Amino acid sequence: MRRVQYTLQYEHSDFHDYELSLQKQWTDYKESPEKDYTSDRISVNWGWQVSNDLSLDTKFQIERQINDLQSESTDKYGRKISLKFKYDL
Repeated sequence: MRRVQYTLQYEHSDFHDYELSLQKQWTDYKESPEKDYTSDRISVNWGWQVSNDLSLDTKFQIERQINDLQSESTDKYGRKISLKFKYDL
């Protein structure tokens, strides 16, 4: 497996930070080359410090997996949205 990832992080202020990630991955199986595939992933993250006690992190991600020629597997496409929060008591 080989992977290349570029990440750009930007802190806009004490309250907002952003992140953009681009990733390319090549997966090769020596015993089963018919399962070889490449995948691409793009994700955008946004962090928001609402107060001293509450922070939110959101993420939107798009991914695709393309199998090499003569593959036994099917291509896959996906999207993911996540929301995380942390509250200090």
